[in-house]
Amino acid sequence: MPNFVLDLLIGSVTGLIAAVFAVRISLHKFASQKWWERREEAYAKIVGILSTIKVYLGKWEEDEFNIRKLDQEGKRELYQKMREEREKIELVASEGAFRVSEKSNEALNELVKSLNRFGDHPIDAIQNHYEAIRECLKIIKSEAEKDLRIKRKWYKF
Repeated sequence: MPNFVLDLLIGSVTGLIAAVFAVRISLHKFASQKWWERREEAYAKIVGILSTIKVYLGKWEEDEFNIRKLDQEGKRELYQKMREEREKIELVASEGAFRVSEKSNEALNELVKSLNRFGDHPIDAIQNHYEAIRECLKIIKSEAEKDLRIKRKWYKF
C-alpha cells in the first residue's frame, strides 16, 4: 500500500510540474504573438499613411503641371487631407518608438522634418517630399522585414 501512495504522489507532482510548464510556455507564446501583431500593425499603419501621402502628392503635382487642375475648394481639401496625414505620421513617429525599430523611428522623424519644409517653389517641395517618402518607405520596409522576421522567397517558374 505505501508504494501505491508513493507512486500516486510522484505521478501527481510530475503532472503538476508538467502543467505549470505548459501554461508558462503557452502564456509566453501568446505574449510574443501579441507583440508581433502590434509591431506588424504599426508597420502596416506607417506604410499605409506614407502611401496615402504619395497619392496626395501626385494630385498636387498634377495640379501644378496643369494635368488635372483643381479648383480652389479642391486645393483646400487636398491640402487639408495632406495636413491630416502629416499629423498622423507625426503621431505614429512619436508613439511608434517602442513598437518599431530605432532605425525606422529615426527615418520617420527625418521624414516629419522634411515634410515641414516647402522650399521656394511648389514643384521643389513636391519632389523633396516624394524623395523623403521614398527613402523612408525603403527603410521602413527593410526594417519591417527584419523586425517581423519576414523572409522573401523567390521561386523559379
